[in-house]
Amino acid sequence: MRRRHFALPLATVVITVAVTTAIPVPAQAAPNALPTCSGASCNGLDPKRTGCSADARAVYDEIFQGRVIRLRYSRACRAVWAQLWYGKPGDKAIAQGDDGNSQSEVISSDNGYTLMVNDLGVTARACVEIGAPAMKCTGYW
Repeated sequence: MRRRHFALPLATVVITVAVTTAIPVPAQAAPNALPTCSGASCNGLDPKRTGCSADARAVYDEIFQGRVIRLRYSRACRAVWAQLWYGKPGDKAIAQGDDGNSQSEVISSDNGYTLMVNDLGVTARACVEIGAPAMKCTGYW
């Protein structure tokens, strides 16, 4: 008579379940997570942390003294922000709405971006400032 050995396979299953359920996994945002703000509620928020950068696109670029200032737009969030490339420490990226709302960021490396401003019912632009009054802006979107 042949004996069946279930102990080893059963032990393997029990250990695997115990290990995989006991190890905490860091929480991550779902890749298709919905944005957490829209329009005016995005004012002053980070486009990456809110999920607004997921559908973002560049709508305007301007080149100024070797720097590229870009206006980024999120349709899902109805918000914009300025992104600066090839800058120098101390350069300032600015996102301005025609409603008077603005955000700026002084960069500490060669690139950076601002927090968002509302683009629902207003138009906005991006600017780079490299020392008063040396400033260049994109068109309004």
